[in-house]
Amino acid sequence: MIDNQRLIKNFIELAQIMAPSGKERPVAEALIPELKKLGLQVTVDETTEKTGSDHGNIIATLPPSEGMENWKAFMAHMDTVPLPHPTRPIVKGDSVFSDGTTVLGADDRAGIAIIMEALRTVVEKDLPHPGLEIIFTVSEENGIWGSKALDTSSLKSSMAFVLDSSTAPGAIIATAPFATALTWNVIGVAAHAGVAPEKGVNAIQAASRGISSMKIGRIDEETTANVGAIRGGHATNVVCDRVEIKAEARSLNEGKLKDQLNHMRSTMKKAVADYGASLEEKIDDKYPGFSLSKESPVVLEASRALGEIGLTPKVTSTGGGSDANVLNYKGLPAVNLGIGYQRAHSTEEHISIESIETMARATLNMMTKD
Repeated sequence: MIDNQRLIKNFIELAQIMAPSGKERPVAEALIPELKKLGLQVTVDETTEKTGSDHGNIIATLPPSEGMENWKAFMAHMDTVPLPHPTRPIVKGDSVFSDGTTVLGADDRAGIAIIMEALRTVVEKDLPHPGLEIIFTVSEENGIWGSKALDTSSLKSSMAFVLDSSTAPGAIIATAPFATALTWNVIGVAAHAGVAPEKGVNAIQAASRGISSMKIGRIDEETTANVGAIRGGHATNVVCDRVEIKAEARSLNEGKLKDQLNHMRSTMKKAVADYGASLEEKIDDKYPGFSLSKESPVVLEASRALGEIGLTPKVTSTGGGSDANVLNYKGLPAVNLGIGYQRAHSTEEHISIESIETMARATLNMMTKD
């Protein structure tokens, strides 16, 4: 029943809309009229001050058909990572790519296209359906801010399906990590590097000792850590007096995350103190983790739908965060479903047409079973 030609056309149109994190208005303005045309009640929440976006989250509802009582939510995010110019999608063989100068934005315009096509099919074919809540969030890529600001207490759904995983169709992300960000400012003492270097305290050297002494990368099967950015200094003839370092740690196990953070913090503090520098530290919880059992109703429902369209469901975990992390934290059981995009956040990003079509069928199945 899915109109595959229309589905791919809509995905390509959505991918061409330039709407990175914080600037989602153009894609929101394309989606709202379509949702209203399909008969959904559309609300835009007032969360821009919390998210930093130029638009609120979109929440669109379609009441259940007669005889159906349950509600389900389907979610994707509207933003992409930053772009130098609008994406120019190209179909090559059986997949869609960008022209190689930008990301494709299948993360997560493919998720939006899948939800919209399934929804169009439900409405146009007048298919019986439970209550449907369609949620398109803002500012996911730069901190999952849309979901964090979303008022889930007003939702009627008992479960949610996020279409935003790079895993292959059939994957059900039921476990995802806790993540915390660290920002350190190492403060030394400036001095002339040629005249009186002994009067200075080199912040770069102190920071380097701290970083080189840390355990980072793959810590164990559940835990990772990274130092992702460092900046400081401005001239070779000045002993550097300030360095900023940005790092993070993630783990599927909250206790292991705390242990890794303690290790990173204590290591940096010791190195800085050994060099006679001082340290400013900021800790930000990026997002909470979650873990759902295979017997959780939302996992069972996703497994049923994927199995009915011929896929082999695979309940698995991920090292990345998504809107599902926040929904679970707020009490709405949610899984993130694999839609099959590859090389996300790079100019080699692509997605197979078959993956989009397959997940549209799976989403339609979930939208039409109470």
